[in-house]
Amino acid sequence: MATFSFTPYLRDIAPLKEPTDVDVLQYAAGLCDTDGSFQVQVHVTTKKTTPSVTISQAVGGYKSIEYMYDMFGGSIIKHPTPAMDTNQPSLMWYLCNAEDVTRFCAMLLPHLTVKAREAKVLMTYPLGNLHAVGVRATNMKTGETRDFPTLKECQQSAGTSRIQVKDGAYDHKDWRYEEALSQDDKKAIHARREEIANELKRLHHVPDDPIPADVTRRPAYFAGVADGDVTFDTEPRTKSSQTHSMQNKYRVLPDFMQRTYRGTVRYEQAKDRFHWEVGQRIDAADFLNAVAPYLQGKRAQAELILRMPPGGAAVVHCLLRDLKGKHTSPTPWIDKVRGLLNAIQAAPNNDEVLTLMSHAAAPAVEGPAIDNGGGGSGSGCSANPASDGPSAAGLASLVDALGNHHGFKHPPKELPPGVRQDRKSKLYFASMDIRGKPMRILPDYQTIAEAAARYAEVKRMRDDDERYKLTQTYALDQAAGERERLAKAVRAGDVKLPTRVYLTASDTYQAKVLRKGKHMAIGTYKTISEAVAAQEVWYGEHQAHTN
Repeated sequence: MATFSFTPYLRDIAPLKEPTDVDVLQYAAGLCDTDGSFQVQVHVTTKKTTPSVTISQAVGGYKSIEYMYDMFGGSIIKHPTPAMDTNQPSLMWYLCNAEDVTRFCAMLLPHLTVKAREAKVLMTYPLGNLHAVGVRATNMKTGETRDFPTLKECQQSAGTSRIQVKDGAYDHKDWRYEEALSQDDKKAIHARREEIANELKRLHHVPDDPIPADVTRRPAYFAGVADGDVTFDTEPRTKSSQTHSMQNKYRVLPDFMQRTYRGTVRYEQAKDRFHWEVGQRIDAADFLNAVAPYLQGKRAQAELILRMPPGGAAVVHCLLRDLKGKHTSPTPWIDKVRGLLNAIQAAPNNDEVLTLMSHAAAPAVEGPAIDNGGGGSGSGCSANPASDGPSAAGLASLVDALGNHHGFKHPPKELPPGVRQDRKSKLYFASMDIRGKPMRILPDYQTIAEAAARYAEVKRMRDDDERYKLTQTYALDQAAGERERLAKAVRAGDVKLPTRVYLTASDTYQAKVLRKGKHMAIGTYKTISEAVAAQEVWYGEHQAHTN
């Protein structure tokens, strides 16, 4: 089992770049509004402050991180913790030089929306190194001043190493040397930096400011938002084959998405999140077509959906599961998916397309394990050597491996009615709606045919039961069951019998009458009402005979 390595992804510190392309700036702003963090870190012991702008993503979305490095410089480092949703190794684009951070915030400020307030606060961060000894030289005769960034440069300029300014001013010839910043100035700057750090922490827990109605953004901005938070997917069971969504703690950004690309916004109480979703066929296609040219980390997902053939939503849904940050090395998978799409487009007709996508017989292949520093592992399908295009057998193997690795979120159209697949064991089982709820019918089977046969058997038994309920025998059995339940209630004392009516051992009722001061049995009957009726008839006849 191979071990995951961060080495191919990490990048050394590069100086800040200042691109002028509006689409590049808009994309970066969208990515920062979702996955970006503007903060000032305060060291616990030394109290040294470090301003930074970071963007974190799982390794599956490393293209977005790499794009930010290529366009803006900075560095790419290993994130200390894995991604929360996939437990995959995470990468971080990191910008920590104070001057670079303030310049970056100034570049993105006109394009940011929800995090513009954090950028404004960070732009006020006081620059300068408070730990370096800056020296100011003043000519006591002419009043001329000279500033030296370090004490060493000052000593070299004066031609003596005796100059020391930490304990006060030092006079040498006609010049007076003293620290450029007094201790009071340093304390004031340090207090201001800590104030900015606390303000950024406070803003992190304050709802986003509303976005004015006249504010608009280019598609590149929403591509950055999509690479950060939007989930691209297909829905095989509905008329609309596309469904795209995002979740956010506050409602401002989902409302902005709805205002621009329609869709719906709802509040999910269980997750305490606002959920934006666009599922209408035209609206979903318009959104994807608008952002696709600018996507970086999720471009392969967009290509899958845009080039999806008719009837292929189920398999594309399964392929998308394997492109959502679940693999240690996404590049081979992107190449495989593109080869898959090329083979689909080269198919002579739609029947051949569906045959290619549904015919799967090869077993799943284990992939490399993941070492993210804290344990845990992941699996995927190993990449085959690159080729001009996959054969039919290779394509079937790919589709089967993907399907057996993660399973379908919903049962694909190829499964017959009443047959479903377990997402963990990958076994098939029969399922039937009983009283309005789907019920799993044991046991599980290795093949679809066995599960379909089990479903047909259970369905036939239920149909026989329904037909039985319409017969006279069923009515008689129901009456017998009712008599048995009544007899149990009588024996338990829950039901009181009429006078001179007794329950027998065979769950029948014996009727007696009073004749000449003695009880006389007149018959045994199936129901209490029959026994009471027999008593009334006997008394009536006996009274008439007496008269």
